[in-house]
Amino acid sequence: MALVLSTELSNGVSGNYWRISYVTVDCQKTFPTVDVNMALYISEDHKKNGKDQISFTMLNFNLLDIDATFSYDFRACLYNAIKQLPQWTDSTDALDEFIEPEAEPTPEPTPEPIEEPEPIVEEPVVEPQPETFVKKKIR
Repeated sequence: MALVLSTELSNGVSGNYWRISYVTVDCQKTFPTVDVNMALYISEDHKKNGKDQISFTMLNFNLLDIDATFSYDFRACLYNAIKQLPQWTDSTDALDEFIEPEAEPTPEPTPEPIEEPEPIVEEPVVEPQPETFVKKKIR
């Protein structure tokens, strides 16, 4: 997220890419405030290529003036509030943060069912019995 608004500095250098650098919320006051540091870059490409900001400005808001129903993302709510300021009404949104969708996890292959071996049934051990002979009288 960022805003595009052409701005010429007093030294003649121009930039057009404004991005929130940091935000401070102060709740210690009777009316909580939000300080927003906006960094100016020559262009979006300069920012993406790691170039330094060329200027910054600090914007101050009453926290209650930030429309928190605008988005679940507090940054989007801040950008919306900034665009309501008279000097920012000509700015346009720059949606520069492309977040790659998380890749769906590769499903683990379903393991082939392991064939259980036939249970080994041990035959009961039969102890040999001594043979018993019956004596018969032969006549």
